[in-house]
Amino acid sequence: MRERLDNIRREIEKLQAQESLLLDILGEEPTKTVAKRAPKGSVKIRVLELLESQGRSGLNAARAVELSEANGDTLDRGSVSSLLSRLKQDDVVVYDGSNYRLKKYTGMPSAITPLRTSSEGSF
Repeated sequence: MRERLDNIRREIEKLQAQESLLLDILGEEPTKTVAKRAPKGSVKIRVLELLESQGRSGLNAARAVELSEANGDTLDRGSVSSLLSRLKQDDVVVYDGSNYRLKKYTGMPSAITPLRTSSEGSF
C-alpha cells in the first residue's frame, strides 16, 4: 500500500509540473488550491514526529503548523492545539507554559547544555 501511495504522489507531482508548464506557456496564473484536510489520524502522527524532531526544545501549535508547512504539509492550528492538550491529558507530553515536549525529554533543560560533564572543579 505504501508503495502504491508513493507512486500516486509521484504521479501527482508530475501532473502538477506539467500543469505549471502549460499555464506558463499560456501566460496564465495557476489557480489557487484550497488546502485539504489531512486524513484522520495523520495529524497525530505528524505532530508526534514533529515533537520527536524538536526533542527537548519542544514546540507549540503555531510552531508545529510552521514546521509542517515548511515540509509541504498543511495542519490546522486549532486541531494541533487540541491534540497537544489531549496528549498532555494522556500524559504523553509535558507543557512548560510555552512549549510541549515529549515526556521522555522532560527534566532536560531546553536551551542550556552543560559545558563540562566532569565532577572535578579545577580549571
